[in-house]
Order: sequence, then C-alpha cells, then structure tokens
Amino acid sequence: MVPLVFLGVVLVTYGYQLTRMGLYWDDWEIIYLDHFNNPKAYWDYFLYARPLTSWLYLLLGPIVGMRPIAWQITNILLRWLGMVGFWWAFRMVWPKRSFEIGWICLLLAIYPAFTQHSVALTYSRHFACIALFSVSLGLNLLAIHNPKRWWVFTGLAVFASLLQLITLEYFFGWELIRPILIWIYLQKRNQDWKSNLKTLMVQWFPYVIVLLIFGGYRFIWYPLVSPNPEANAPVLFERLSSNPIGETIKFANLILQDLIHLNIDNWLAPIDPDAFELKAKANWLSWGSAALITVICAWLLIRTTENNDENQNEKDGFCQSAILIGLIAVLAGGVPVWITGRQSIGGPWADRFALGPMLGAVILLTGCIYWFARRRFQQTLLLGLIFGFALSAQMQTVNKYRLSWDNQRDFYWQLAWRAPAIKPGTAVIAPSMSFALVNDLHIGFALNTIYDQGGKSFEAPLWFFREGGLVGDLIPALKPGVPIDYKYLTAHFQGTTDQILAIDYSYGTTCLHVATEEDLYRKDLSSDARKLVKLGKPEFIETKPQRASIPPVTIFGPEPVHGWCYLYQKMEIARQENDWNETARLADEASAKGMTPKSYVEYTPSILAYLHTGQYEKALDASRAAQSMNSDQSMYICSLWKNNKAMVSDESVFTSSWKTMQCDVPAETEAQ
Repeated sequence: MVPLVFLGVVLVTYGYQLTRMGLYWDDWEIIYLDHFNNPKAYWDYFLYARPLTSWLYLLLGPIVGMRPIAWQITNILLRWLGMVGFWWAFRMVWPKRSFEIGWICLLLAIYPAFTQHSVALTYSRHFACIALFSVSLGLNLLAIHNPKRWWVFTGLAVFASLLQLITLEYFFGWELIRPILIWIYLQKRNQDWKSNLKTLMVQWFPYVIVLLIFGGYRFIWYPLVSPNPEANAPVLFERLSSNPIGETIKFANLILQDLIHLNIDNWLAPIDPDAFELKAKANWLSWGSAALITVICAWLLIRTTENNDENQNEKDGFCQSAILIGLIAVLAGGVPVWITGRQSIGGPWADRFALGPMLGAVILLTGCIYWFARRRFQQTLLLGLIFGFALSAQMQTVNKYRLSWDNQRDFYWQLAWRAPAIKPGTAVIAPSMSFALVNDLHIGFALNTIYDQGGKSFEAPLWFFREGGLVGDLIPALKPGVPIDYKYLTAHFQGTTDQILAIDYSYGTTCLHVATEEDLYRKDLSSDARKLVKLGKPEFIETKPQRASIPPVTIFGPEPVHGWCYLYQKMEIARQENDWNETARLADEASAKGMTPKSYVEYTPSILAYLHTGQYEKALDASRAAQSMNSDQSMYICSLWKNNKAMVSDESVFTSSWKTMQCDVPAETEAQ
C-alpha cells in the first residue's frame, strides 16, 4: 500500500492541474530540437554541456511525443519511481524502520527548496537519474543478499549507476553514501568487523570503477569533444590556486549559506505569512488537500510500524546513522554545484541546485526529529506539519505554472492570428517580458517551433528579444542599421534593427498589439518604447501566406474560443491590407456580439475603418468610448482623426466631432 500512497501523493501534488499544464523554461529547447526530426540535432545541441543527456529524449520521445500532459505524467512517474526505489533500498538497510523511511520518501516528494517540478521535459532527466540511483542502490544490496545472482544484480546496478552519472553530474556525490549504507546492511550479519570490511571493499569496488569511468568521461573525454569545455567547469580549483585564503573564505561562506537554506530556511519557507491569502481558491484547495493527504499518510505509516519500534533505536542505531548519512549526503550532494561557484539561492532558476543535497536534507531532518521527539505521536505531529505545509506550497506553485501556461497559450495563439507568417530575418521585440516562468530565449525557441515547423537548420528565421536584454548585450542602441547576431549553443539568429516587429502584450488586460506609426502619439510610451515603435514595421507580417503557421495542437492545445482578441487581430490584419470594408465589418460583428476592447488602443482599427468608410457617427462613438476608457490618451485618439481628416468629406462633421471629443491638439502637432 505504501508505494501506492506515494503515487497518490505525487499525482495530487503535481497532477491536480494536469490537463492545464504546459511548457516552461528549458522545456522549449527540447521542443525546438524535436521539430528538426533529426536525432543528431540533440547530440549537437547537448554537446555544449552534457552530450549524453539526450538518450532520454531519443528513447522516450517517440513513445511520449511532445504533448505537455504526457511529459507531466512521465515526470510524475519518474519521481514516484525514485521514491519507491529508496523505499525498497532503505528498508533493506533498516528493516524495522518503515515509519521513518516512509517519511523520508514523502519528504523527497515535496522537498520545498526545489520548485520546478512542473518544468517536466527538462527535469525528467533529473528524476530519471534519481530513480536510476535508487534502483542501483537496491540492486546493489540485493546482490549482497543473493550471492548466486550477484553478477546479474551487480551488472544491472553498475549499469544504472553509470547511466545516471553520465546523464547528469548532479548526483555523483550520492555515490559516497553507498559504502556507508552497505556497511550498515552488513552489520546485521553479526560477523566481525574485519569480515564486514572485506566484504564492503568487494561489494563497493565495481562502483569505484564506475566513478573512475565517470571522472575520465567528464574531465578527459568531454573537454576534448565539446565546443564549450568550460560549461559547468569546477572553477573552484583554479580560483584557489590564484587566491587560496580569499577563495577559501568565499567558498566556506557559499557553503554555509546553502546549508542554512537547504536544511532550515527551505522547511520554514512554506509557512511564510505572505503565502496565506484567504481569497485565493487555489490556496484553500492546497490546504485542504495537504491536510487530508498528511492524515492518510501518517495513519498508514503508523499502521506499518511494529509495536516496539519506539525503542528500536537502541538496537539499530537509526538516529545516529540517519544524522551521519544526512550530513554526508547534503555535503556530497552540494559539491558538484559548489565547485562550479554556484549555489541553490543564486536566482530564479538556481533552486535546481537543491536536487543534489535533497536526499541528505530529508534524511537529516528525519533523523533530527527522531532524536528530538522519541514518542511516535510527537514524531508524527512534527513530520506531518512539515510535510503538509510543504505539500500545500508545492500545489500553489503548480497553480502558478498553470497560470503561466494559460498566459503563454493566449500569447502564441494571438500572435498566430495576427501574424499568419513572418518574414525570415525578423526580430520580434517587446518592451518587457510578456509572462513569467520563461525567459527571452525560451520565447525565441517557441516562435521557431510555430513559424519554422519542420526546420532543417539551426539558423533560426526569427527570434524574440526583450528590449532591455537586447540593448547593451547584443547591440549598442536601438537605432536603424544595427546588425543583430545572436547565438545560444547551436541556435543562431542573424537580423538587423531595420527588420523589427515591435509587439506589446499584457495577459488579461490587453490583447497582443503589433506597434504601428500611430502608437507614436501615445503618452504612455517610455522613451525606450518609443524608439522601439519607430523601428517596428508591421509589414514584416505576411498577411496572406501560402501556408499559415498555426501553433501545433499537440503542443499548444486546441485553438481558443474566438473572443474579442481574435476579432481584434483580424481587424488589424485587414487594416494592414487597407481593406477598410472588412475592418468595419469585423468591428460591427464584435459590437453585435457584445465584445468590447480591453484598452483604448484596441479601438484604433474600428475608428480608422469607420472614418475610411464614411461611418462618422460610429467613428465618433468608438472615439468617445476610447476616451472614456483612458482620458489621458485624448491626444492619441484625436491624432487618428487629424491624420485621416481627408477621409471626412464634410468639414462640418469633422469640426463637430473634434469639438465633441474636446480635442485640443494643435493642427501642427506631429508624432514625437
């Protein structure tokens, strides 16, 4: 029953929004690589950092596909397999400790220092490595228990250990706790310590060979074949040689900060007062689910406990062993990160570095609580509270990822409606990030997944840039004629500031907007945004391509219901084509359906269409509605009339409308 409960825990925690989860952070890199339909693309790409990582995607890709929900399920199952593997292995080491081992595995499932579980494609390889190590450990102990099948079990265990090491280096420190666990297991045989030590050396030797092979792979072979041999390099040793005292102090401080975060601060983080918002339905759902799951898990683990378990510590020394192994595993798990000069509190993506120390942290916590509270009720209460709060926090984090995917899908579908195709060499630039839980480069991968379907070359036809990340890093300033040469690993984009598509988007408050020259009259543009608008040209959008680039349904899901933003994008296309009759028809359709703009800017195509088709009353009504939405933008609304005055055949109509709108823009006013 316990493994089934483990499965229920991870399913509820990370899968309760399963059908609404999507792609985040580096997931888009895998999606981008898959669209080449060429296994060599994976090799070339990962050669820059971890060349053998791609085996997981080459193996599972044809089976799972690139459906976000399928990878969410895969990641959940891999995490569950790791829990079951440790449950199996640790129960061989401590057969009377099902209660404590159960809590160790449960805490592994919701370790709060790591919050990126929903980045499923990316972290499937991490949880695959965790599962491989746990299975390797279990097979290792099983080989000791079954000498007749030693070669079979040891061969499988060695293979699993080597595979996880060459996939990622995150968990090579865990191999240091293997001999300790083997020693504890051997102690049950009641043989003398010399015999046990000899057996330990024999049983551990194959894994020492594995570590040596990994060392040769990582520090000899990899630097010879990689275009970027310094990726994840152990810079600590070089720094120590140049400044031993200063770098030692800096290194010790880095470790101390991480240890406090990994073993104290992260357990307290879910109790942060800012996390309690009574109005949020998702919070109530997470609190209720966490309470119910905690009670079920506590009840089941107590049922698995033998009657004399509370006094078992004097016999098997679990408390001392757990604390010792936990300390060693935390330190050993952090070494692969710390020697590269990084730590788990180093930024929005840095909590991935908590994965290595995670196993040690949960073992250490369980051992300390067992030492602090010897009664079963006290242990259950403390572990249950910690587990429940952490589970609730993880569920709330999952909901944030769900909101991000809603945001992303809305953005990409609107862009596809507005831009059926974009001319190659175009840089799509926004003043700021359009949504959270992705970065500029990830949007670039996503855009090429949509607009370069079936691509054959890493030379990307277009890319996305945030204005703040572009200027200074790639180009000196936003001005005409500046080349843009961007490269990330194997992906390469070449463009120029003469070929820019300037966009703006705010989820829920506005539709996606492609900037035009009319935007220069807006008062709410910053100086940098104004420079961007001046360079942006909507004509790089191909409104009638031979084949429209529709977001792949397997990735982005079905096309959303056509609401206001859909009609707005279609009006903008018709406006770009100077098809004013169609623009006016779409505006009438939106009005008939009771759809209204979300911002004053979105009245623009309606106003211009009505002016060009002689429907002046409708143009005035739309203008007044835009003014009432944002009175500070009267200059912008009035400029639409002024710049299209020639379309108003009756001077008195123009004068009357100008007066009604209370336009005070001087006749000679021009765009800044």
